[in-house]
Amino acid sequence: MQTRLDEQREAASSGPGSGTAGAGEAAGADAGAEAGTLTQDVRRIARHAASPGPLRGVVVLVDFLLIAVAFLAATALRDPSLVDVDVLPLQLLVVSSLMVVGLQFHDAYELERVRSAHDLLTRLVLGAFVGLGLVVLASYVVPEVAVGRGVFVLHTMLVVPALLVWRYQVFGVMRDATLRRRALVLGEPEAAARVADAVRSARFGGAEVVGILTPRPIEAREVVPEVVRGGAGRDDGRPPAPIPVLGSYEDVSEIVRRDEVARVIVVKGPSDDLLPVADLIRLCRGGLQVEDGAAAYEAVTGKVYADRLTPAWLAFTNEFDRSPLERRIRGAVERTIALCGLVLLTPLWVVIALAIKLDSRGPILFRQRRVGRDGRLFELVKFRTMRPDAEAGTGPVWAQEGDPRVTPVGRILRSTRLDELPQLWNVVRGDMSFVGPRPERPEFVVQLREQVPYYDLRHSVKPGITGWAQINYGYGSSVADAVEKLHYDLFYIRNLSLLLDVEVLIGTLRVVLGASNRN
Repeated sequence: MQTRLDEQREAASSGPGSGTAGAGEAAGADAGAEAGTLTQDVRRIARHAASPGPLRGVVVLVDFLLIAVAFLAATALRDPSLVDVDVLPLQLLVVSSLMVVGLQFHDAYELERVRSAHDLLTRLVLGAFVGLGLVVLASYVVPEVAVGRGVFVLHTMLVVPALLVWRYQVFGVMRDATLRRRALVLGEPEAAARVADAVRSARFGGAEVVGILTPRPIEAREVVPEVVRGGAGRDDGRPPAPIPVLGSYEDVSEIVRRDEVARVIVVKGPSDDLLPVADLIRLCRGGLQVEDGAAAYEAVTGKVYADRLTPAWLAFTNEFDRSPLERRIRGAVERTIALCGLVLLTPLWVVIALAIKLDSRGPILFRQRRVGRDGRLFELVKFRTMRPDAEAGTGPVWAQEGDPRVTPVGRILRSTRLDELPQLWNVVRGDMSFVGPRPERPEFVVQLREQVPYYDLRHSVKPGITGWAQINYGYGSSVADAVEKLHYDLFYIRNLSLLLDVEVLIGTLRVVLGASNRN
């Protein structure tokens, strides 16, 4: 396949001005070519510096300095007389080092793994607390580095916002169109286009996609990705731009060299036997990053790649549950917190109850059968947000945005998630967790089991008051929506962790405070 550089050389050699009269033009063209080459070299160097590898070292160094400066500021604000010049250097070294270790513990330096703003905030907050916990432990081993409670609190209040602002600047550089690393996607056109669109649309961890290579040579064309509501980068309503097919697998080495590709994303499929394995291994040894397409898709979208849900894949995965001991510990902690919440929120319950009674006739609480862990039925409790006769003439129907059956007070309760508060009682009873897939009605589960493959996998964990699908997708009112929400739920179940749970809670808080458009 002839490269663009070859075509340019051919055009230059066959064009006018090859004689003496065109010497000036040729000199000008040479100067322009040199300037263009220089610009390309500068961009190449800048793009390399802005890639996660070199940038990670800069981030660690700046984090270390910010933590030290925040500690100095906290000490000075608390009481300048507490500053001990002899001990201060050791304190700065220990505090900054241990906090960097804490941030690393929660993958705060895995820049391409950050999916969203609240994912970033979660990693920084939890990492900072782990680091500060290490500082407390260190103070028992080396009493000279002990930090007072006042300084401790002030330092936390200063360092987390400072790290957050700094990290946003880092991701701003990574998202810059001229500095973004270039990616090439290999696979069948439609599947490759879906992954490519997710990668190029991601605010965090994305890349500039130069095009697609197909297993076999096909006629040159562009592929328009199939995009569903709630997909990465498509909430603005704009249609996805087409992605060019640049050639076939046999062209991978040439395209990587020609377009300065840093990432090759392989979308596996029926034609895996045609993959240029030898070329990819050689390119890997040269520094190219080769990634699995499903993993890249899940990293930037936060949901399972649909084409990955096959019987073979499910048979060999063991990531769909916590250990029995972890479940018991989690359940005991959640029940204790829920019981305390029920007691502390009693005044709010009274206000909401009065508002519901004044707004419409009917009971204050709404009870409904839902499907829980392992398919067991339980009775979910909520504050009533609809008219008492909402389903009298229709039977069970999907909830939807702008539902006309919702009362005025119910609309406020739904938008702030306050209607979910009585589910603390479900947590105390052990029917639910704080975070997990939202429990569905048994009438809909029967329907979805027949139409959505592997739907029952979401019942491998307890349902939650809030969930990963809720903060990423919102209300579902159709089978198609249920499929998309299942992909988010399975992503959550496969990636069960405290980090993800806290991220869901932060995302829910943003919804409650009106900082997000999710329902």
